[in-house]
Amino acid sequence: MNQVTPGAEGAARPSSTNAFTPFRLAVLIGLATLAADQILSIANLRRTSEELSVAVKAQEQPLQQARRIEAQLDALATGSAQLAQAGNPRAQAIVAQLQARGVSIDPEARKRTN
Repeated sequence: MNQVTPGAEGAARPSSTNAFTPFRLAVLIGLATLAADQILSIANLRRTSEELSVAVKAQEQPLQQARRIEAQLDALATGSAQLAQAGNPRAQAIVAQLQARGVSIDPEARKRTN
């Protein structure tokens, strides 16, 4: 037999599991702030990545020019060394000046690196 106590059926109370307590509200605000920070960081990384790709593309032409000039200088140095070995006095003077400045001419070096 069920006995009903007076006042036991009382007013409905809000469930404490669904209420926004100050702690839950603080955690929610913290998570929202963290999510916003991560979104801004991702946007900043994308912008930086785009800027880096533009910088790399801008350096491509000067790099090709530098490689072309390096190949020309190697050809000149190799030609001068060959002339010096053949007995050309001016080529011998050029090779001697280069060696005095610490520049060594190795005609086979270019072939090994390619």
